[in-house]
Amino acid sequence: MAEAFINHRMLSWAAERSGMSVSEIADSLKVKIEEVYAWFEGQKRPSFSKAQAISKKLEIPFAYLYLASPPSMEPNIPDLRTLNNNSKKILSNNSLEVIKDAEFKQSWYKEYIISNVSSAPLPFVGKYKVGDISIVSNIKEKIGEDLFSHRGKNSEEFIRKIILSYEEMGVSVLKSSIVASNSHRKIPLNDLRGFALSDLHAPFIFINSSDEEVGQIFTLFHELVHIWLGESGISDFISDNSHHGKLENFCNLVAGKILVSSSDLKRNWIETKENIRNIEDSANALKVSRAVILKRARDEDYISREDYNKMYKFIYGKKREKIPSKSDKGGNFYYTLPYRNGRRLTKAVISLVQNGDIGAREASQLLNINISKVFSKKLQRNILEEYRWGA
Repeated sequence: MAEAFINHRMLSWAAERSGMSVSEIADSLKVKIEEVYAWFEGQKRPSFSKAQAISKKLEIPFAYLYLASPPSMEPNIPDLRTLNNNSKKILSNNSLEVIKDAEFKQSWYKEYIISNVSSAPLPFVGKYKVGDISIVSNIKEKIGEDLFSHRGKNSEEFIRKIILSYEEMGVSVLKSSIVASNSHRKIPLNDLRGFALSDLHAPFIFINSSDEEVGQIFTLFHELVHIWLGESGISDFISDNSHHGKLENFCNLVAGKILVSSSDLKRNWIETKENIRNIEDSANALKVSRAVILKRARDEDYISREDYNKMYKFIYGKKREKIPSKSDKGGNFYYTLPYRNGRRLTKAVISLVQNGDIGAREASQLLNINISKVFSKKLQRNILEEYRWGA
């Protein structure tokens, strides 16, 4: 059987990026673990067919295994995620592909907007600088106070209302937990919670729908602050660690103040209750996480630094579990499509197909669907009628 003269160092690099262990690779290829170790160390070479199977399993082009050194796999936007020692996290292949796909969509949609809607830039993009806390009132004024005073019957409804308000003012929101339409390629939550692609004409936001719903809500506002600052980036999650940097800490601060104002906290905080009960009840009432309430309670001096530190450890020690919402379920293709691709972009693509302005292949690439689906009458009817998009 012909051997593949691959670079064993590239094999190790690809495995590290994928997050797969040696035993998982061995099991998937139905070979002994010792054989895989031998490939990694350059003591043996896999067969050509095994090498092809490895590249497919590790989700990299087969030719990469022959390179002398790893290619650049960095995203085009700043990666603001850090570990406690200030070192950068490695972005997974799935997460990188999601970012590239969003950039592709944004590039197309920007051209569409300028050519067919308006060439005028959106006035709020890049309007503020880090440190200007008046950004809080400006964002709330733009969105409308009604969104916050009527948050919906549950967190899922609040998310729908937020996304609808963003799209109406020109910010596209992509919400998914998988790469394209491939349910087997999950986006790891600890790798990618959200990112912002700032642009004067077509700003884009992505949130990972595998996060718990209150986490998605916070991420939506965190990313919106990025747009108001004109700063693209892959975002870190809410935390009190100083290593996040000035930009991320400011986005967290503003998002918290938007979601939980001083009056919101005063209205929900009852002095006769224990702090932890106040945090739980306020979080449920305002449809935010306990971590957001905890931080805002400390900001407003409702709790001491000592109590804050104790409850911080308690809250972050709990595992975040997600109850799938309707927009996460793969059963209703017509429901999830505008969430995954953005409401206005999806509608624009389907309208152009109907008018014969773009072909089915281009539409299928933009929406990550099979070409046959593009001409689905049910799809066109539901999308153009904005089926189930309302808040």
